Amino acid sequence: MLNKGRRIIAVLCTFAILLSAFVVGLLPMETLAATSAEGPVLDLEEDVKYFGRTFAENGVRYFSWSNSGFQFSFYGTGATATLKSTQHTAGSATETAYVKIYVDGAFYKDVAVPETETAVTLASGLTNGQHTIKVVKRTSGYYSIVGLSKIQLDVGSEIRQTQKH
Repeated sequence: MLNKGRRIIAVLCTFAILLSAFVVGLLPMETLAATSAEGPVLDLEEDVKYFGRTFAENGVRYFSWSNSGFQFSFYGTGATATLKSTQHTAGSATETAYVKIYVDGAFYKDVAVPETETAVTLASGLTNGQHTIKVVKRTSGYYSIVGLSKIQLDVGSEIRQTQKH
């Protein structure tokens, strides 16, 4: 509950900053409107290819083993995924869940997945065009499981079918 409260405060502070910048004329109204618009959301069963050991529960797709994950294709400039992890302690060791993100076949970045459901930017600022994003769990299933509940593309992007083979 404490994390949810912090998130609400962060959202309110961001909104207050944008609103005050608009009021004093630092931001045009179009910028303020663009920050609240949302791009298309992928259907996690139809638009996404999964690989490795995965299972679905309550609308969340989980990845337990190393090298399991998902990929999807789109036309646009970026995408965000809502991810969370569960961490297990074995003896005195607790491991944070990490995923590697690849864009168009090239390594893009490594991301620590928090235990609370969080919007994680998979890629942003890409050249407007056809792209494939692949997310691969790199940590052991013994210590952590990663869950995916949503993939949202940037405004103006289009969903493209991902080959399921």
